[in-house]
Amino acid sequence: VVGGEERLYSQKLACPDCGASVPQLEPRSFSFNSPYGACETCAGLGSKWAFDPAKIICDDAKPLLDGGLALALAPRAEQLIRKAARAAKIDLAKPLDQLPGRSRSFLLEGGGSFPGVLGILQESFEEASTPYRERLMDFMSPSLCPACGGQRLRASSRAVRVRGLSIGQFTALPVVRALATAREWRFEGREREIAGRIAEE
Repeated sequence: VVGGEERLYSQKLACPDCGASVPQLEPRSFSFNSPYGACETCAGLGSKWAFDPAKIICDDAKPLLDGGLALALAPRAEQLIRKAARAAKIDLAKPLDQLPGRSRSFLLEGGGSFPGVLGILQESFEEASTPYRERLMDFMSPSLCPACGGQRLRASSRAVRVRGLSIGQFTALPVVRALATAREWRFEGREREIAGRIAEE
């Protein structure tokens, strides 16, 4: 604009501020059964298998590295835990149930550059051979995907809204409410061209 603010536009579905771009949207972008729509973190399942603290800790009345864990860790992993505990001033000789909540949480979930027991096990799982992976799966449980929150779709598909609702929010509605919501939608002009056929479906 002459004498005014410069504005940047994109023909490639890209944000001029952060640089993020999305692929051309098409029906398969909204299907978690398609690699074009599925969440990249959980592959469209909505959940991921992760190590479960309730399965990993077998005895709260014992110290973490002296009977508290249900499985043995590699010497390198134990060394890493001991080093992190020393730095955080956590007494590993104490039974787990006598440690403050923050200390226990730090040992399991980590903090800073320390991955915690859960992170160490996840790294071992990713690097392990198939038989060992199968054994480690006994200590895992399905948990909500941290990326999509169970909606099963990738971020670019979840970002699309119709009257303020994403497809994940819409499909989570009870059927009666979803039907009433869709019947309330009225599209005119350009909106009609884009969403008319979808609204009829």
